[in-house]
Amino acid sequence: MEEKKKQGGKRRGAGRKPVMSKKKQYSFYIEGSMVLQFGSEDKFKKAVTDFIYGYGVEKDYSNPISELKDLPNYSVHDIKQTVEVKSTITGLPPKLSPFNDLMAELDKCETYGAVENVMKKAKGEAFIMRDKMALESKAKQIISEKGLYND
Repeated sequence: MEEKKKQGGKRRGAGRKPVMSKKKQYSFYIEGSMVLQFGSEDKFKKAVTDFIYGYGVEKDYSNPISELKDLPNYSVHDIKQTVEVKSTITGLPPKLSPFNDLMAELDKCETYGAVENVMKKAKGEAFIMRDKMALESKAKQIISEKGLYND
């Protein structure tokens, strides 16, 4: 008579344990930019699994504070720039407009030469037309208010 084979290997109880609900693998494809919005691949996986395991679970509306424990905790240090912006021409980050700095310099000018020097700096910068006109009018206003004329 044949001996009935037991489950597992030589040791008693060795081998895979029976599971009521086996895991299944699913593949789905998304754009890489969607993963970047979560910060990293691990954070993306956690968000997806949290959504799946939380689907269909009734919320306890009798105790509104119970929902607070499910909210993620963020701090100011978690907020990071996701994509670095670079110029297509130079490959460097864009320069911020020095408009406000030049306007502050114009306010401090005490001589006609100082106003001219500030306007020479402004000439080398790239401004939108509105900012350029604002700088010119501010320079004219300072010259007339303080009585600055050719030294």
